[in-house]
Amino acid sequence: MSVLSQSDISEICDRAGIDIADSKLGIGRELSYRGSPGRTVVVHFVESDFPDKIKASLAGILQLEPQWILLNRYGQLQAKEFTINEVLSTIEFLIESYPKVDREGDDLYLLAKSGRLFISYDHHIFEDGMAVYVAEIPLAGILLTLLNELGAEIELFSKNG
Repeated sequence: MSVLSQSDISEICDRAGIDIADSKLGIGRELSYRGSPGRTVVVHFVESDFPDKIKASLAGILQLEPQWILLNRYGQLQAKEFTINEVLSTIEFLIESYPKVDREGDDLYLLAKSGRLFISYDHHIFEDGMAVYVAEIPLAGILLTLLNELGAEIELFSKNG
């Protein structure tokens, strides 16, 4: 994993049409697509799904892109780039860190370096699900098919008027 700077993250987000919330708002480094994402896919879990179904869902989603960035939402920026070859070790890190995420609200994002999608790995995973924000509708279709084949409980949101 290589470490990325704030300017690296800003450049990737600008190119992808992703806004980073102003730190003065008190909501951390919240990521959002300008306007709205093409689709939002929410993967639902119950506590007995931990860790196996969460691992399987993350592994499926992370195979969709060759390069990813793991970054924290709150506190001093910590952003690390990882490749598809490091997915399993990254998932193990996420599973090991979940008690801290849940207890302290140390929410994380997994951002595809292309900016085509990002995952919110946060302390609401068992209440509200794990949201995957997808910029492109065809990619959302691929993601839905993949998660369906894994047997995941999924919900799709669209902001079409």
